[in-house]
Amino acid sequence: MKVTRKTLLWNNILTICILVFGITTIMIYSSIIGNKNVESTSEKFKEFYLEENKKLVKQEVLNQLEAIRYEKTLVIDRELEIVKHEILHLGHIIRDLDIKYIEDDLERQKQAVMAFERATDFDDEHLYFTLDSSGNLLKSGMDDSIVGINFFDSVDENGIYYVRKMLEAVESTEGLFVTYSWPKEINGHPEIKTSYCYYLAEFDIVIGAGVYHSDIDKSVMDN
Repeated sequence: MKVTRKTLLWNNILTICILVFGITTIMIYSSIIGNKNVESTSEKFKEFYLEENKKLVKQEVLNQLEAIRYEKTLVIDRELEIVKHEILHLGHIIRDLDIKYIEDDLERQKQAVMAFERATDFDDEHLYFTLDSSGNLLKSGMDDSIVGINFFDSVDENGIYYVRKMLEAVESTEGLFVTYSWPKEINGHPEIKTSYCYYLAEFDIVIGAGVYHSDIDKSVMDN
């Protein structure tokens, strides 16, 4: 359930109503029986009020957590759509280049990767990568020392064959999203990341970029 200002306002009004009702009840009860049991009644009301207040606070905390999860989902979806749009746009640009007429397959592929690198050099926000259909890394967005390595059989810390999932884009005309764990920096600890992958058959390359979920968490909490 998404928390709103209206929800918080009604919770506060309910708390005040409980307090007013309790005080009124004590006053009426006191006028009837005198002060003999007022202290006992006040203590019971205090316990009741504190218990009800704890329930309200707990519910508000749960509402806030639900609101954060909801906001995170919205931000992730929005960021992934941005990444998808950018990858598709770059794919169309590369497809329109004259390099598609190069007869040698490897040279045509090499020129496509270079064109992709030039087109993404300006973007410091996303880490772009390129694979061929065999799982060889042709471009890394972070560590050039791993370029040329075959990652087809690689698994992340959760046992996901992430490159195999990325290569499923070869059979897709629309591309696809893959969620896996990958270090955010060289020699860093793997973090959850979702990448969009798109296959350019003319050059036998999968181009992609992704979003780290920890960046989304930070963005949501900062706001």
